[in-house]
Amino acid sequence: MIPFDFSNLIIRQVELAITVTWQKGNSLKMTTRKSFGITFAKSGVLTYIMDGEETVSDQQRAVLLPKGGTYSIICQEAGCFPVINFQCEQAAFHKILALPAEDNATYISDFAKLEKLLEINHRENQLRSLAVLYEIFARLHDTSTYANASFHILDPAIEYLQTNLTNPNLNAAVLAKKANVSSAYFRRLFKERYGAAPKQYIQSMRLQRAKRLLETGLLSVTDIAKKTGYADIYHFSRAFSHFVGCSPTRYAARNLLPRDDD
Repeated sequence: MIPFDFSNLIIRQVELAITVTWQKGNSLKMTTRKSFGITFAKSGVLTYIMDGEETVSDQQRAVLLPKGGTYSIICQEAGCFPVINFQCEQAAFHKILALPAEDNATYISDFAKLEKLLEINHRENQLRSLAVLYEIFARLHDTSTYANASFHILDPAIEYLQTNLTNPNLNAAVLAKKANVSSAYFRRLFKERYGAAPKQYIQSMRLQRAKRLLETGLLSVTDIAKKTGYADIYHFSRAFSHFVGCSPTRYAARNLLPRDDD
């Protein structure tokens, strides 16, 4: 987990508070984001992908979106996602970050206050809007301070996961052993940190890698299944179709990257 330095956060302006509705399977490519953002999940699950790193947005976490960032969003579960756009005095963060947000209902209530303030009179209510947003970050700071003390336990397991993603036997029990904790505690802590169970997270990482390999057109579907940790093409194709919404072959045909002629 990349820690967020709250002391560097100097908010200059709250620009927008809007709720975005997503349907399962929808995706979006954001190019050079024009403002900083923070988003919550009133319902549903989104996955943000930036520089190959995945961040889950659900009801257990807030997600920070960097100004100037280019990333992809995939909807795993339909829902509504409040988003607050704001400007800072300096670049407070450069990557997509997830922060634990235990009392989700309180953040949704804060968002509703912001939405109302910005709708009534943007200029006169800017100070009040800043106060609400700072309160949101203060609450996130208190929660993150407690959570960060425990999340470091996951580090050996995450390192092992990243280097052994192609191993079909990779599972929560193996990762818990690497972290030297019980499987039950590992699964709970992992979900708090990443917003998904270890099994779901592993599958998501494998299928994102499979998509990138399919886009190159250099490997067969069978080879890609092996390189992404699936024991056979049947289970790979079934998982891919469920996750992406189409078969690996159809995805490759639609998303094949252009290659320069020799």
